[in-house]
Amino acid sequence: MKINARITLILMMLAFLLFTLSCQKKEESEEISEQQRLVQQIESLNQELAGKEEDLRRVVTKYSKDDPETAREEITRLALTPEAEAFLSDKLQKEEGISYEEIIEQVMQKDRELSSLRQERDELLSRLPQPDTVEPGDNHYDLAMRFLIERQGLPPSDAQKLVERVALFDHLLPGFTVYHFYDGTDYGSSVLQGTATQSPNYIKERFVNQLTKERNEAIEMQKQLSMENHELEIRKSMLTSQIESLETEREQILQTLDQITLVSQEKDIMLSSLYYYPGSVSGLKEKGIIGVSIFGKPSLKNIDIIDKYQTLDLDMADRIIIEASELGIKKIQRIHILPDLFEQGKDYNINLAPDGSVFEISLLNKKRFKMEKIIIAVQ
Repeated sequence: MKINARITLILMMLAFLLFTLSCQKKEESEEISEQQRLVQQIESLNQELAGKEEDLRRVVTKYSKDDPETAREEITRLALTPEAEAFLSDKLQKEEGISYEEIIEQVMQKDRELSSLRQERDELLSRLPQPDTVEPGDNHYDLAMRFLIERQGLPPSDAQKLVERVALFDHLLPGFTVYHFYDGTDYGSSVLQGTATQSPNYIKERFVNQLTKERNEAIEMQKQLSMENHELEIRKSMLTSQIESLETEREQILQTLDQITLVSQEKDIMLSSLYYYPGSVSGLKEKGIIGVSIFGKPSLKNIDIIDKYQTLDLDMADRIIIEASELGIKKIQRIHILPDLFEQGKDYNINLAPDGSVFEISLLNKKRFKMEKIIIAVQ
């Protein structure tokens, strides 16, 4: 998923940034290591200076403005640095405070501390090579390449190999000072605040915080998406179950419809069928289905004992063909249709083969025979 790729990228960037804050990618020479240590000392002094200057500001805010003329004389007597003097003069015009003696003593103490720290910092700076001051549009990689190619005379390919082994600072601000260290074999670099309004450490911290925030947001989004995906999976499972249930119900309905259709078809066939029971006269008499009248003509006796008829769908056919062999008769002589309700020549016709081996009953009036039960008695 895209969200997973984004989280992975953020974590990689965080890991890389934290790594660059803690160490270089290769063991540097003693000379470069010492220069790097000096830069760290300078950075520490700058931070201490910032703290002391803030202390001085807090002291000055207590200074009285009741007698600004005397205050200016006192400032001159203090022999403060130009920056401290300008700062204190400005505050005297604006702040209310306590006695001059107490405040002046505090200011002198803070100024002495500041002067000592600045002297120590300047002495360290003098031991470092001339840095580059970052201009708008500059980046650490280009500054490093220019230093090695233009000032050290290295071929671009060699310069690139050295630069690629160093952890560069990706977020330079105008005013930062970039120090380059090269001992003929190894290259190193450090960044100080210079005249910029924000320190490199602040920028790094802000970048880390931003990456951490984006990582947390991405993780939270991933959790939300996971929850939504879980809910969708549950919903999908429910819908799948419902579909399967509907499919089962559909199959049951189709089976029922098939049964209904079959029953309907059977019913239609039943309604359009003729039910007949063929047999020899002697056989039918023996079963008690027919009897013989005094005139020798077969008559229907008990049709209810017949349990199974043959059927003829009158929508599909209109004739019955029976062979003598089917009835156990060698030669057919006469055919009787019982009950005696149907008229030969009007409702049906009988065609007997000359040799008496087979006969055919043609139904002339099929409607007359629908759902009727007949006995075909053969002699």
